[in-house]
Amino acid sequence: MPLIRFSGFKGEAPRVAPHQLPPGFAQTALDVDLRRGMLEPLRDPATILAGVGAATTLFLHSSGKWLLWTDPVNVVEGVVAADATGRVFWTDGDYPKQSNTALLDIAGDYAVDTVNFHRLGVPAPDAAPVVTVAEDAPEGYGVERTFVYCWTHRATLGGLSAPVTVMVGPGRSAHIFGLDVVPPTVFPTGGAAAKANSFRKFLFEYDAATDTYVLVKKLAYDDDGYTDDGAARGTRKKTAAFKPAKIAAPTPGWGVDVVDAVPDAAHDRDYVYCWLYQGAGGVWWRTDASAAATVAGVKDTDAVAVSGMAQDYATPFPDGAHGIRKMVFRTDGDGDLRLVAKIPRNAAQWRDAKPTEKLGRKIGHWPVGLTGAPATPTAEIVSEADTEVVSVAYVQTWVTGWGEESAPSLVSNTLDLYPWQEASVATATAAPSGYDNITQKRLYRADVTGTFRLATTLDLAVGDWVDALADEDLGDPIETTLWDAPPDDLQGLAGLPNGVLAGFAGNQVLFSETDVPYAWPVAYRYTVAAPVVALAVVDGGVLVLTEGRPYLCRGFDPAAAVPELIRERAACVSARSVVDMGGWAMWASPDGLMSTRSGAPALETAGLLTREQWQAFAPSTLVGGFWQGRYVGFYDDGEAPAAFVFDLEGGFLALVEVAADACWNDAATDRLFVVAGGDLGAWNEGAAKAFIWKSGRALVDAAMTPLCARVDAEAYPVLFKLYADGALKLTQSVADNRAFRLPGGYRAFGFEVEIGGTVQVRQAVVASTMAELAG
Repeated sequence: MPLIRFSGFKGEAPRVAPHQLPPGFAQTALDVDLRRGMLEPLRDPATILAGVGAATTLFLHSSGKWLLWTDPVNVVEGVVAADATGRVFWTDGDYPKQSNTALLDIAGDYAVDTVNFHRLGVPAPDAAPVVTVAEDAPEGYGVERTFVYCWTHRATLGGLSAPVTVMVGPGRSAHIFGLDVVPPTVFPTGGAAAKANSFRKFLFEYDAATDTYVLVKKLAYDDDGYTDDGAARGTRKKTAAFKPAKIAAPTPGWGVDVVDAVPDAAHDRDYVYCWLYQGAGGVWWRTDASAAATVAGVKDTDAVAVSGMAQDYATPFPDGAHGIRKMVFRTDGDGDLRLVAKIPRNAAQWRDAKPTEKLGRKIGHWPVGLTGAPATPTAEIVSEADTEVVSVAYVQTWVTGWGEESAPSLVSNTLDLYPWQEASVATATAAPSGYDNITQKRLYRADVTGTFRLATTLDLAVGDWVDALADEDLGDPIETTLWDAPPDDLQGLAGLPNGVLAGFAGNQVLFSETDVPYAWPVAYRYTVAAPVVALAVVDGGVLVLTEGRPYLCRGFDPAAAVPELIRERAACVSARSVVDMGGWAMWASPDGLMSTRSGAPALETAGLLTREQWQAFAPSTLVGGFWQGRYVGFYDDGEAPAAFVFDLEGGFLALVEVAADACWNDAATDRLFVVAGGDLGAWNEGAAKAFIWKSGRALVDAAMTPLCARVDAEAYPVLFKLYADGALKLTQSVADNRAFRLPGGYRAFGFEVEIGGTVQVRQAVVASTMAELAG
């Protein structure tokens, strides 16, 4: 008979009949390590921590401490850039959680179902801030103003009066009273006495910043008082401009107090325009003016748009005329047309916001050189008077002790404030239930562009805050507008390589903001057609495994992670079966183990197991692990919980008599850790198990009887069994590598060997003669 050699050992392929198994494949491969093509015993887990109890999830934290949970949990660490605190995140079906080394505060080597965590995410405040006027201006609040006045005669300013000072509060005006009404008609320098009505009084306000006197109002000689709102101001004068040696100072006895502010009176206003040009001899001329456009009810602080002006004058300008431009005039308080602006020759419109005291010369200053009125313009108010009212509105955020900041509340009521008023902002003083890490809150105020900018950071217990900030004192714009908290039913947490977390809730896939693991914008949530079971991070993006077909969210940009449907039928029946195999994933489907090793999902066990054989492994209970390039699956069929090792390269299974409730691969050491029998252990690092390996059936063309065999092993004894046409013919403990005799008295066509033990076996050989063995 031909020599039959059993070597190059592989595992099981139950789908294939024993006589059709390729060389090296087995009918039984139990507790055997086949990584090197030899029979070697798998080992029990080496106990690392005894008595940890029944745990379904374990995770080795960067602190070197173990985290265990009695329920299935998805754990992620290391997604926060430059984190040195050991931030760790997990989802357990209750609500997402987070912790760090200090908060975990693990006294021993491990913690089970730790309660030392904070909720992941910070919800936006439920209520908007409420804004009110802080209070009316307090007594004595205001601006200190100092007034003086003098007599003036023919452009000569006389000596200054004694000053009077008053504190003018908001909404109030300075009321001057008791002014001298008897001018000094006899001059100190001598000469004829002047008439009283040839004198005027000039009222000034002293500006300490520039040490000058600012003209407030020109008064008639017999005006004994004036109410000033502080708006209109004229030229500045130095002390040297006043000449007490020429005109005596007013007599003492005047005073000042405060009264309600004088409203800005509204008047009708006329607008005309014409052209200005320089003719021969350097003389400046103007054309006839247009008819007037009248605007009713204009306040001095209103802006008026003048439009519809002709672009050029109908009559040609004289030869040699140059410097041609257009002039716009309006009536002042006395009804005189005064210059508003000189504008380009062909300008058709102009916006006038000039105060009356800034108007130029009267229209009559320029002689008319060309006649003929141009088209009448139109004029209208385009903005209300600038009352210096400022509108304020606020939003509030929560801030945790870790510096996490929520999305903003709804916008507060909008409040209009006068310059002397301040806003009082009322905020909540109690954090939302369950968020014990919230310690502060921030208020943001809308600036003139509508952008909310940081106004202040307050301790949680502070209720009301008074805002006295100018816009230029506001801080950075708010960044957290879209930073929503994750939903409570977030599950399946996974860490992406760019600082993003991913998870799912129902049939939605959710992503966090990059490097902001507590912020989960609604814009980063995507819907798929079936309930999601698990997520896996693969080379192309995030693989979304569902109860139906899978999806792929390409890339790792959360703003562009739109799921793409994958057409292959590859439902996931166990979230805990999903294993990151290093750029691709494996998981349990109804028909077998699926993988994306080749890009698209493929049934890796198609050649090994029928659907019925696969179901015997109770795939819905499958817990997957990664072990040196192999998939390890732990399952509970309700009778004898066990495991299998699937070798993808060899395409075979090996069964393992180890029942584990949880497993975890340490990528740093490529060690697999399991919780088995209430202990935490290192996979295949303990005592050797007694393996059993049974070959496929080797067929011969003619019935024969093998008479001798030899087992090549590293050590002995080795258990050897011979089957002929399915019947056991020999059971022998092989003590060394010498050939041994087999029983005769039968003839058969098919032969199988079974080898067992706890030592390495390199090969077994069966032959009909000793010479064949020796050859």
